[in-house]
Amino acid sequence: MTGLVSAEELEQRLFTLQPRQFLELYRLYEKLGNKANVQPEMQILRRRLVRMRPVRALTLSRLLCQPFEEFLVNEATGDTGLIMRRSCTAIARLVRRKLAPELLRRFEQRLLHLNQRPEDRAGQILLGREVWKAAAAALAEVRCGPARSPEDLRRRFGLITGCLEIGEAMVSLSRGIPEGRVDTLDDSGRKLLVKLLRGLPHDRTGHARYLMAMLTRRLENPASVIQMLAREDRNLPGATRQNLIRVIRGEIESSIGASAAALLVGEAGTGESVRRAERLLDRLGQIKASGTATPKTDRAARDIADTLGSIERLISVETLQQDRQEQIRQLLPTELSAGLEHAETYRELESEIDNVIRLGDRIDTLGVDNPLRQRRDRLRRDIDGRRAEMMRRLADTPADPEMQARARAGFYGLVRMVEMLDGPKAAENMRRDGDRLLAG
Repeated sequence: MTGLVSAEELEQRLFTLQPRQFLELYRLYEKLGNKANVQPEMQILRRRLVRMRPVRALTLSRLLCQPFEEFLVNEATGDTGLIMRRSCTAIARLVRRKLAPELLRRFEQRLLHLNQRPEDRAGQILLGREVWKAAAAALAEVRCGPARSPEDLRRRFGLITGCLEIGEAMVSLSRGIPEGRVDTLDDSGRKLLVKLLRGLPHDRTGHARYLMAMLTRRLENPASVIQMLAREDRNLPGATRQNLIRVIRGEIESSIGASAAALLVGEAGTGESVRRAERLLDRLGQIKASGTATPKTDRAARDIADTLGSIERLISVETLQQDRQEQIRQLLPTELSAGLEHAETYRELESEIDNVIRLGDRIDTLGVDNPLRQRRDRLRRDIDGRRAEMMRRLADTPADPEMQARARAGFYGLVRMVEMLDGPKAAENMRRDGDRLLAG
């Protein structure tokens, strides 16, 4: 499935499915399990499943993890702001071990009662308040005690405990944001955030760090929250707003810094690496546009640009896009095989040019040295050499219809490369010259 479209495009398509259709698809993939190579798709499916929260038996472990559900990931990462999903079992085990037996029995009994009334969301929140408070105290005790838990988990105790301490606010904000890719908070989301911020403990900006970290994970443009907070002068004191802006800017910088570091050590040249870099560059551009850039964001921009410059080939398209196939069919309806053959030949070059232009333009907006400019110049020289050779060959093309069709297909593929690098006017001039040579 991911061989036909990018992971990002696949995720966008999955989020447009109706809930019933999505759940049917998820159950199908779940049956396949490890029998087929579907784990990349399963990770994407789980991201929507988390947001949908279909009716499932409520266990102590599931209820316990709700406040930090947004920070759960399936793969290991060096980012201390993320938690391995498999750690939930260890966390629940630690909490169970610390809770008084009678309190644990009472929680389990109430869970049984709630599972008979799955629509009772208020009851779940009421129980959650008690569970999250007790769990936060239990984990704080474990954190201060002897180092008996795994080091990877102990590094995340601060995040886990902080989310549990304001568990109801974390769950409310998570459920108050629409599922899918959300660019900014809408009006209802803004009002909910302000309400939750005003209801936090006296250490408002300290606890707010976890709400801001969630927004950094959920929103495509988390820097928009900075601008939103700046306008909330009627609802939040000036000092509080400034502290909150500092907090979310720090969360965005930490998130980008960790992602940029992962990009530096990750597998270079893969489509996923290019997509991650593009998303990071977009976020850095949003911060710059908000007027809150700092030396940290500038350093991250330089690191990402240098990493992209060191990747030998930026190809991210795994297969020929459908619209390119349609374009070839329109050009050469009677010689489809010849057209598609040449389209395949140019596929990787087109993808490379597209990535160099798209990523290079983003780097330029950030005001850092752009190593992709040199890459673009090399591509232009390559295309110029191919164009000169192609024009020489066109003049000698025999009058045979099949050979003419093949020559035209290859020529039009090169015209497309010229259009991408030098614009439509240069491409149209080249097309006219080539057509005259073929007609002569």
